[in-house]
Amino acid sequence: MEGGGPPIDWEDFAPHIAHPAREAIVEAIRRIDEPLSAPDLKRILDDPRLHLAYVNYHLTALAKAGMLVEFGERAAGSSVETLYLLKWPE
Repeated sequence: MEGGGPPIDWEDFAPHIAHPAREAIVEAIRRIDEPLSAPDLKRILDDPRLHLAYVNYHLTALAKAGMLVEFGERAAGSSVETLYLLKWPE
């Protein structure tokens, strides 16, 4: 698949993304290779089953597992969106 960064070692990542939504999120962030928020990913994944809260839940779980890193925040109307990037293995 096209995208930035080195290839993903799926064997190391597998325990943390044993869910179709998490796999889709990781692949989207890898492919786009720029900081993305939950609303960005909801729009990119374009799946009506993936509600914003659901995407945000999985982003938070991936970050807690050390798969993603918080890259910063940006204003979005009256709220603030957290931006995430894939944490590449060292």
